[in-house]
Amino acid sequence: MVSFVYVNNQSSSNSVAAYKASAAGTLTQLSGSPFLTGGVGASETCYGLSRMAVSPVNNLLFIANTGDKTITPFQINTTTGALTKAPGAPFASGLTADTCQGFSIAVTPDGQFLMAASNGQIRTFTVAATGALTFLSSTTNCCSPITGLTISPDGRFLAVSNGTSVSMYTIASGVLGLVPGSPFAKLGTGSLSAMDFSCIADANGNLRLYAGEATTTPTAEGWIVDPTGVLSPTTASPYHSSGTNSNDVLLSPDNTLLFQSNQSSTSINSFVVNPDGSIINSGKFGATGQVHTPTGMSIDQSGTFLYVADDLFGVAAFRIGDGGMLAWLQDLGITRPGQIRDVAAFPPRSCTTADVVLGVDAPTTAGGGVPIP
Repeated sequence: MVSFVYVNNQSSSNSVAAYKASAAGTLTQLSGSPFLTGGVGASETCYGLSRMAVSPVNNLLFIANTGDKTITPFQINTTTGALTKAPGAPFASGLTADTCQGFSIAVTPDGQFLMAASNGQIRTFTVAATGALTFLSSTTNCCSPITGLTISPDGRFLAVSNGTSVSMYTIASGVLGLVPGSPFAKLGTGSLSAMDFSCIADANGNLRLYAGEATTTPTAEGWIVDPTGVLSPTTASPYHSSGTNSNDVLLSPDNTLLFQSNQSSTSINSFVVNPDGSIINSGKFGATGQVHTPTGMSIDQSGTFLYVADDLFGVAAFRIGDGGMLAWLQDLGITRPGQIRDVAAFPPRSCTTADVVLGVDAPTTAGGGVPIP
């Protein structure tokens, strides 16, 4: 299986650096990289915004151009990894900036709809086979700023992080419906940021949702998501570990591991996820020279490699071992370095490999690493 990794660089001429991943997980830059989006990049003030979205169904990569609030879809050549802009790109999002000074995007698992959100607005677009976007509808969110955005792998729910709460919406043919009781208040003392849904439901049909918090003490929050989208805290949530300013979280494909990047302490926390959704810290990884300012993360389809956007520098690669132990592979500087806060693997982390039910099996991956004391 050929794998590729893409890193968004929000310089004034926004671009995407593209790499081929070897069987060992190391990266080599592709010919023609970086690929220009045609949009304007800019810095943002919130780490958890999702600037990239991948749709493996139609081999599309979407990029948020922060400076001019446009969206660029690319068609991915699955053989070479090269990117081709969709006809008519970039497309206006119609959004305005909030205090995060950026916006988030997320695509539904069927590849038919793209959501973009900022400043109390969620805008939905239909996605053509070429990647071209057509505006469908706008939904008013309760709160601003919007600090994170994610769609559940089954396509039923959209979760919006508001800093102090989470807004939950059902998704039906691209139409959003507010979940009763939404927004749901945060559990910790920091600002809610990036979020991630589990792939697997438990025996009662409940998913899990996790979020990072921007605090001086790294905090992760966890919720049980019932079949209607209502949130209730997982056991002992919120969870604390070591590090500083930990905005981004990411689950492994089998939902047994959770990773959290610490922007202000050059490290990544690893947690084991219990069947009840509670998490246990299993180590802190990364060091000077291995990663600089780790932000957004992505896992390859096999669940073997973790790729980390390394702000103002490039992209770092780690092998995922048993219990979430991380072994460093490389940290590459990219061409046209700017504000680098998101990364995407293709093919992406896949829920089709997560064919167990929470609480029944807990598969692990091969490899190893040494945690930071």
